[in-house]
Amino acid sequence: MQKIYPRYRFLLIFMLISIILAGCADRVESSPAINTAQATATEVPPTVTNTHTIQPPTATFTQLPPTATFTAVPTNTATQVPSDTPTALPTATFTPTAQSQSQSGIHGSSGNVKIFFILLDTGGPVGCGDSLIWVGSGAVQTGDIAEDVNAGLKQLFSYRNEWVGGMYNPLFRSRIKVADVTFDPGSGLITVNLSGSYVQPDDPCDNTRVRVQVWSTIRQYGGVTSTNIYLNKSPFGDKLSNGK
Repeated sequence: MQKIYPRYRFLLIFMLISIILAGCADRVESSPAINTAQATATEVPPTVTNTHTIQPPTATFTQLPPTATFTAVPTNTATQVPSDTPTALPTATFTPTAQSQSQSGIHGSSGNVKIFFILLDTGGPVGCGDSLIWVGSGAVQTGDIAEDVNAGLKQLFSYRNEWVGGMYNPLFRSRIKVADVTFDPGSGLITVNLSGSYVQPDDPCDNTRVRVQVWSTIRQYGGVTSTNIYLNKSPFGDKLSNGK
């Protein structure tokens, strides 16, 4: 064999590989064709239709604890503190049991010394169609007429209000005090000396009401038959003479 030069050796190897590859290709082409019909006839498994609808799992709810109940806290309401304003008290204290009394026929009785006020517009014989009302003064009778009259008048003049328990007090404008009282049991004469001021009222009927009020307080005792009443050493009746 002739010596093959290296460069031709490579060419020869390349040609051999090409021949081998060409033979393989012819062998593949001559292989029997795949039976298309057989392949077509291959049964395709039927599609399984799921007739049962899968229900989603039922949600399980965990029961929550009951809602907390809040108890309403009571509001602290401030207690009203009473005012420190003092309550006005009457000048004299008594438990009145008012009794109607005519101007005449007034007599003393055991118990409290009486004082007198006016019940207006009752159709009575006092003032201008008024009635005379007595109440207990709170001064206990001692049996001494001068002393009892002194105590009764002091209580009567101590009232400064126009109305006393619904009764009219025509002396409320004036400021009168008792200086002294004397009584003569033999003659039945009682003498009363007063001091202070008497304010003439706008209503002339009040003069008559004051006269009945004062004279009835003095003459409530059976032993008193006549009176002398002075205000600042002048007859008190003169100041009331313009009354009806």
